[in-house]
Amino acid sequence: MTHKHDAFSEAQMRIASLREEARARSAALIDEVKDRGGDLVKEVQGRGERALKDSKLWIIENPAEAVGIAFVAGAIASSLFRLRRED
Repeated sequence: MTHKHDAFSEAQMRIASLREEARARSAALIDEVKDRGGDLVKEVQGRGERALKDSKLWIIENPAEAVGIAFVAGAIASSLFRLRRED
């Protein structure tokens, strides 16, 4: 009976050890994902800021084209809203 009890105790200790290892790995993985997610957010924010800056600069350099594009975009949006309202 002691042999079975020893094997059972050993199995329980091994399972507990595996659980602790899994917890440690999952915590490390979560931290890594959080760090990478933060890096991606910063990267996307930087790209957005550059795109906004480039857009502002283009509008300043090409005001007539910008007004034309805005007019066309407004007309398209207005048409889409009218279509949705009719449905």
